[in-house]
Amino acid sequence: MLAALKRRIREVWNKLARIHASPHEIAAGFALGVFVSFLPIIPLRTVVAMAAAWLFRQNVVAAFVGKSISFLYFPLVPFLWVAEYRLGRHIHAVEKAAAFDRAHLGEVFHMGWDVFAATFIGGALIGLPVAVVSYIVVRSVARKWKRGHTGPASTPTA
Repeated sequence: MLAALKRRIREVWNKLARIHASPHEIAAGFALGVFVSFLPIIPLRTVVAMAAAWLFRQNVVAAFVGKSISFLYFPLVPFLWVAEYRLGRHIHAVEKAAAFDRAHLGEVFHMGWDVFAATFIGGALIGLPVAVVSYIVVRSVARKWKRGHTGPASTPTA
């Protein structure tokens, strides 16, 4: 299983490495995708990630890849949603408390606006630091990769 995980991570990086964009654009697009992957908008994550990247003029392909990285924490999704809901509940009042379990995670939209809002806020609060860390890591690696693949006549990008 660890070998499969390493292979998938390598595949993700290879996709990012082939993007013709600056390290900042790649990292920012990727970070936007990672951030969106924490939001409880499952059927819309890809569209929202790519639209946000386009809106902020960052790399749309990197946003798609960043959103797709959620396969790494997929087994943790039930625990993440509970954590997101509980964290968001401290910021946004919930009229009728929800009892999350595996069977009901996909029904967060139907639990009421206050439950969805609390989960959304919690997801944003958890996703933001993860996105910032992913931006820093991907930008650093992208800079190194771009520096190693620039010819003498070309200039490295920031």
